[in-house]
Amino acid sequence: MPVPTQDPFSSDGRTVFRRRPAKKRRSRSIPQIAKRKVLPWITLVLGLLLGIGVVVSIYEGVYQPDGFTITTIDVPKTLLERGLSSTAVSERLSDNLQKIVADASQQLQGPPREPPDITIPTTGMSTQKFVAWINSYLPDSWHHSINGEIISNDLTDKSFTVAFRMNGRALRTQTIYANDINRGLDHAMRQISMDIMEKIDLYLATTAFIVDGRYDEAEDRVDEILSTYPPDSHKIQAAWNLKGYLAEKHWDTVAAKKYYRIANTSTSMDNLAGIEFNECMNGSATCDLEEIKSIYQKAVDLKPESAYAHYALGNYLYETGFVVCDSEKRKNVYLQSERELSNAIHLDGTDANAYAGMGLINYFKYDSSGRSVSLGYLAAAVRRNATDDNRKSQLSLLRIIEQDPRAKLFAARNGEDNMLRNVAARDSTCANGESR
Repeated sequence: MPVPTQDPFSSDGRTVFRRRPAKKRRSRSIPQIAKRKVLPWITLVLGLLLGIGVVVSIYEGVYQPDGFTITTIDVPKTLLERGLSSTAVSERLSDNLQKIVADASQQLQGPPREPPDITIPTTGMSTQKFVAWINSYLPDSWHHSINGEIISNDLTDKSFTVAFRMNGRALRTQTIYANDINRGLDHAMRQISMDIMEKIDLYLATTAFIVDGRYDEAEDRVDEILSTYPPDSHKIQAAWNLKGYLAEKHWDTVAAKKYYRIANTSTSMDNLAGIEFNECMNGSATCDLEEIKSIYQKAVDLKPESAYAHYALGNYLYETGFVVCDSEKRKNVYLQSERELSNAIHLDGTDANAYAGMGLINYFKYDSSGRSVSLGYLAAAVRRNATDDNRKSQLSLLRIIEQDPRAKLFAARNGEDNMLRNVAARDSTCANGESR
């Protein structure tokens, strides 16, 4: 653009216009463009993602309908001196709550579910305490808060009352005595954990009553589930299975089989087949081994991912090997059993029973030169369940037999092992031409 200015060389001082030189445009490099245009957007997006992550984490921390926070358990000085601190009592309660869920899955093969999230805030400032503080302002349905105290009943501290609350509402109190404090506290924590679970998950509470042998109380709760839960709830089928289990405990196998068929779950089919097989082994006139096998197979088909269903079928096939005289048929039965037990191990490598079954199958399937593999499986079973004395005895016996085959005959004659006793019974039956 022309700029007016005075010409110093003009005599009349007239104004002249001179064009200012244009500025040269410098081209920006790609890094500069990225820094000025792209980097702010990247920063904004990362900030939003971080904020969303924080919000989601807080939400997951506070929205836990099956979660518990055990806040404060006041313990008298007498018990503190004996090592029963507030944290120790809280951990006992937590262990009992976890055990109810574990027992439902392991002992009763109940519907699988994750263990409850249980928080015991530490002393001082912590994330757990911050989350617990947030939960105190949220609805009870989002998270459950448990607190309580142990109160001395007299000046001599001979007995104590255990009083707990969940979401501010009192649970049933328990009494414990100083002369048996640990056992009494364990019993109190068990009762309190069952009270808590009844308010959260009636089905799990029912399984706890069954595990404790309180069958009448369990049956009341099963009937409540069947009457009050929605018809399409998966717990209805599970409750029918429990009803069959309770009928079986009352020696009413006819009703038990009826309820198991109504349940029509993998677990109920295993239970039904178990009754049929026991009746078959006790001389039932309607014994049909192939029909029983089909029931076990149905349990696998209903839930292929169930390690227990595969184990139950494999174990049944192993047991039928004791009543099959034809060596080729028996070998085929053992091969099928081995396949199912192998599937069980693949799905759950912690189950000692599946390893023990593989050990016994390999013992019978191979000749003496290949039976050493069975020792490895039995050793694996013992390592996974060190309290099973029967497996330890079998492992020791097979090791002795490997060194001296005459020990097998001696053990069978003296009834030292069920496995060898069954083999001897089969050989005797087959010699008389009485194979099924």
